[in-house]
Amino acid sequence: MSEDLSLLRPYQLEGVDFLRTRRRAMLADEPGTGKTIQALYAAQALGVQKTLVVCPKNAFGVWIDECAKWWPEAHVIIFDLKHRRLDFSKNHPNIVITNYQQVANILAYLKYWDLAIFDESHILRNRKTRTLYGVASRVWSGSVFMLTGSPVFKGAQDLWAPLHIMHPEQFKSYWKFVNQFCHVDNNGFGWQVHGIKNEQALWPALDEWVLRRLKVDVLPWLPEKQRQRVPLEMTRTQVKHYKALTTDLMTQLREDEYVLTPTILALDTILRQLLVCPRILGIDDDGAAIKALAEDFELEPRPCVVFTPFVKAIPYITRALDKADVYYIGVIKGGMKPEDLAKVIRDFRAYPRPEKVLVASVGVATSWAAPEASTCYFLGYDWSPSINTQAEDRLHRDGQKNAVTVKYFVHEKTIDRHVLEILDGKTSIAKLILDTRNYEYAD
Repeated sequence: MSEDLSLLRPYQLEGVDFLRTRRRAMLADEPGTGKTIQALYAAQALGVQKTLVVCPKNAFGVWIDECAKWWPEAHVIIFDLKHRRLDFSKNHPNIVITNYQQVANILAYLKYWDLAIFDESHILRNRKTRTLYGVASRVWSGSVFMLTGSPVFKGAQDLWAPLHIMHPEQFKSYWKFVNQFCHVDNNGFGWQVHGIKNEQALWPALDEWVLRRLKVDVLPWLPEKQRQRVPLEMTRTQVKHYKALTTDLMTQLREDEYVLTPTILALDTILRQLLVCPRILGIDDDGAAIKALAEDFELEPRPCVVFTPFVKAIPYITRALDKADVYYIGVIKGGMKPEDLAKVIRDFRAYPRPEKVLVASVGVATSWAAPEASTCYFLGYDWSPSINTQAEDRLHRDGQKNAVTVKYFVHEKTIDRHVLEILDGKTSIAKLILDTRNYEYAD
């Protein structure tokens, strides 16, 4: 066991003790506070021999590196599509790392574990997902650690599934939980569960099993994160196509005012793609956002990260940055091999010049860190504020020495403004549940 606890910060020692003594608990600290380290030290304190780590595949490299650093005595095994053997060491504790999609397969080899760690455990929040929550609930283990920086996406109901996996008897009934802590309405099509009620009683009911600390409290020296909305005007080409698309959208809404049909949702996505990068739609124009990004970087070259929800926009973003004399451009997107993603991060962090940029899909903004960058841009945003915040916190985390500036490009009087208003509302709910304080994107 690694016994040099002096390497941990006081709040991390508290987290280790919380996990060790509860044995089946959720560590919900904000992203960038070192939840992986706390889980590994707690595992060692428990003296476990067989530990199952379930995480997104793009986090394999992070777990391998952290195990080597914080639990070097452990024998680490990767279980995925290419490696489906469990060759346990008899002389060392064993850590098996797999992704959520492989849990059913691994249970065919071994059902009982000393400890199961579910990283990014908010993935389990939907109790109706058989391949995720359904399979995870079949893992038998003496101890369970749930790790997530974003335990709430839509409302307090997101907490029930991981709580039920940890304590199936105490949190037995989903409907009992949501009726106590959520608004439950019948919208004519069925029961809709949303938001939070009785918030004064929620955390006292969960305090025994859920620990959450904010960076502002445990990392007071960390420079504050500054969010900015950068207003943009569409190019003439964008205006032309935007008007045509919104005419189609309004026609659909008049025909069926109260139902969000697939056609309407598709038009909504097309509008957002047009604002991020018209070339995605085959239109010969980079658009205002990519042009503004390149100009901003030329004015002040510095390490930065660019996020977008549209992977198809990434080649056009990198091309514009290349013309702006960026010397290193790394790309992070879905489907990458864990070792390839780890190499991109290592190369970015090691590159000595400030003219370096990571361009990343918002959907892959977990389990990697880039504190060398202090500016990030959003060309478009995810509908979930928690996912956007996870992306921001790739920079704003322990190890960051500078104030982090987050720039959201906003095309005024377009769907951008509408999306941000929705995000503000969702964020307020999440903050009310998690941190008992409200938050809105700064103008």
